[in-house]
Amino acid sequence: MTQSADSNDLLRNLIRHWAGGGEAAVSGSADAAARVWPALRRHHVEASLGALIPAPVLTPDQTAAVCAARDRTEGLLMELERILPGLEAAGCAPILLKGAGLALTVYPDPLVRWFADLDLLVPRDQLEKACSRLEALGYRPAPSRTAWAWYDRSHFHRILVGPRGSVVELHWDLVPPGSVYGVDLAGLRARVQAGRLGRQACRVSAPIDQILHAVYQNIANGFVDLRRLLDLVILVRRLPPAQWPQVLQLATEARLDRGLELSLHIMKSIAGVAGPSLAYPR
Repeated sequence: MTQSADSNDLLRNLIRHWAGGGEAAVSGSADAAARVWPALRRHHVEASLGALIPAPVLTPDQTAAVCAARDRTEGLLMELERILPGLEAAGCAPILLKGAGLALTVYPDPLVRWFADLDLLVPRDQLEKACSRLEALGYRPAPSRTAWAWYDRSHFHRILVGPRGSVVELHWDLVPPGSVYGVDLAGLRARVQAGRLGRQACRVSAPIDQILHAVYQNIANGFVDLRRLLDLVILVRRLPPAQWPQVLQLATEARLDRGLELSLHIMKSIAGVAGPSLAYPR
């Protein structure tokens, strides 16, 4: 077996072991771990998959990277806990999207789900109020407040940077203006679920909408993000079978049905987890 094949086997075994709910270490050589580690770092899955590599095989730097990834997620969740009460008090009704929402609601250990920033969905008419409240909490517009008028016409969220470098994306939509893909925002808000963040309640997009959003991001990013693959494994297993026809219907209406089909195929091919067998309306 070549070294390259050895590292590919290790990556596949890590993904499949994780998908099977395994918590014990996966066998592999130090050389294979060294070769697979750049991929784990590139996909930001060192806290989930990297932690399954045998401890004696990991270098001190790799072990530190696992801890750093967990610490980073913990820090972002603590920052989210700091800013949510102010947004709620202002009546902005924020909904957690993507990484933070998934970490808090579907991952058994929230700290293994790395995410780059805090994605919050607010009603369009509450956007200015939400921005003002975040600025009062120490955030600043990026790139600048004067650029927002142009940025708003061509995008679907604003970016604000916090006093310690945390980034908040304030969404009023999930796709850019004129996109061929659509999102049922009214339905997303109606399906929102309750979550817990520390001692406070929060709103989190439902698994149905997390699946659809992940499919859209797969399309936008070229189906190359292992985090989306791991998310889909958990979401597929958590979603009751009776809700899959609704997922398919919403995906079809949003023109995401082909992306959903491909996402499920990739999940089965790489993670060994079969999705539902559904008849796609045409």
